[in-house]
Order: sequence, then structure tokens, then C-alpha cells
Amino acid sequence: MTMLAIRRDRENPTWSMRAISADSELLHRGAQSLAGRIHSVFDKAVNVRSIDGSLWAMAAKTAPDAPATIRLDVTSLHRYGLSAGKPVAVSDETVVIAACLTVDLGAAAPWDPSRSHGPLDTHRVSVADGALRRYGIRVEGRADLIGAATSARIASAVAEIGRAVRRQDAAKVRAATASIVGLGVGLTPSGDDVLTGLVFAATQLGGPLDIVPEAVGAVATDGATHDLSLTMLRAACRGRAAQPLAAVLAALRGVGDVTEIVPLMADLIAIGHTSGTDQAEGLLAAVHMFMGMRGAECQPDH
Repeated sequence: MTMLAIRRDRENPTWSMRAISADSELLHRGAQSLAGRIHSVFDKAVNVRSIDGSLWAMAAKTAPDAPATIRLDVTSLHRYGLSAGKPVAVSDETVVIAACLTVDLGAAAPWDPSRSHGPLDTHRVSVADGALRRYGIRVEGRADLIGAATSARIASAVAEIGRAVRRQDAAKVRAATASIVGLGVGLTPSGDDVLTGLVFAATQLGGPLDIVPEAVGAVATDGATHDLSLTMLRAACRGRAAQPLAAVLAALRGVGDVTEIVPLMADLIAIGHTSGTDQAEGLLAAVHMFMGMRGAECQPDH
């Protein structure tokens, strides 16, 4: 049984559950630095503002492994009466939220994003491009003129980043990046999601793309975008992103069978409403930038 409710009385139940996985960096931070208060509550995640000002999350098991995230063995978090501002206490093996929900960390599997090496595979990249065209949320699916205009601005900025990368013009990379940080709606706006995919791939591929994480890091400042999005961007600048994003890039570099690429792309696209599509677009934009400049390092699948 994954969850136990011990009722003190009908109005104040106490719940207990276990964590199934956790970001290894989070586990190594130490309990004292993780304590804080609930920042925000959603059906699939509870975000915590720790005493040092950073954000971390507890997510339902249907969510992917991700930086600064602990995954719980439940499918929803809506039933526990949690709300912003309630205290979060942390010890070495437990998290206690609002004195009513206890999470056992003892069996949580440490997680780190998949890392890969080796050349990009041109055939695999083509398969991923096709999957994005087929399954991604397109501009016409975003329903309104504002969404279409936002997508156009992001596409223009990404093209400018590509041109600036080819010239190794760090100032123009930074300016183009700054123009889309925080652009869009939601807690992770489309501009930030695209940059997350782009900068994560840049950190892994390196070479001419090394100026991209430097540029994103320079503009991902406090107040530039929503706190959750800022946390995501800063993690990506350090080469850490949600597992579906990491898995796709690994597949493009030859990990696993080519037939796995479409399902992996589907897993990535499934993140949020448009977040997964935006992250996939950013990742593939970085891949094509790299391939355009380092074609000799890209190989066809045999």
C-alpha cells in the first residue's frame, strides 16, 4: 500500500506517503537548507520556497524526474488540504508539511539527468523533427492571436541566436535571449521553455554553443520571469533538465534504438500543455545550430 491516512479526528487527518525518486542534488543539499514554506500548490505538484530562497518541488509519480524535484508515490496532491504559506520541515529521511503530511525519503532512488556523448546522428535527428511536426502543439493550436504572435517572436529570436552563434557574437546572443525570457503566459512561459531546451542541449553539445548558457545565465536574473521558470532555466544552464528532455538528446546521440525516438519525443511533448513542445523546439534548434557548424561530427545511423 503506497499511502496511509491516520485520522486523529475527522477534521484533521494525518497522511503518510513515500518518495519514489529524488534529484540527487536535492538529497545532498542537507535537510536544514530545504526547510521553508509552501510556495504554490497544484494537482500534480507542491512547490516549496526554502529558507535560502530557492524553490524545490514534490510531484506526483505521473510527473517526470526533474531538477529540484522529489516524486511521490501518489497520482494527485489535491486531497491533502495544502496551501501556500504552510510550513515545511525536513529531516534526513522525512519531509513534514503543515504537520499533516509526512513523506518518507528513505527509499527514494537518487536521480540525475541522462548524460550522453558522441556525435549527433543525422537520421535520428530527422526522426525527431518529424515527431515534433506530427505531435507537437502547433501555432494554430494555440488558439489566439497573442499566442501566435508570441510564437513568431520566439522563432525570430531563436533564428537570431543561431546567426549570432555562427558569428560567435556573445552580445547578440545575450540580446536575443533577453528578448524572450518571460515571454508568454503561465508559470513557465513559452520563451523560457524554448530557452530551457536550447540551453540544456548547448551545455551537452558544447563547442560553438558554449556561449549560449553564458548568455542565458546572464539574463536569467531575479524578476526576469516567474520563480518556477527561473529555477528551470538556471538548472538547464548547469546541464540539468527534466528526464524526457535529457532522454531525447541522448537518443539523438545514438543511445538506444532509433525506434525509441518517437515515443521519447511523445513523452517530452506531453509535459504541460505546450511546455513540452516548446522545450523540444528549443532542443532541436540547438541541435541544428550545432550540426550546421560541426557537420563533420554528425554521422548517419548505420
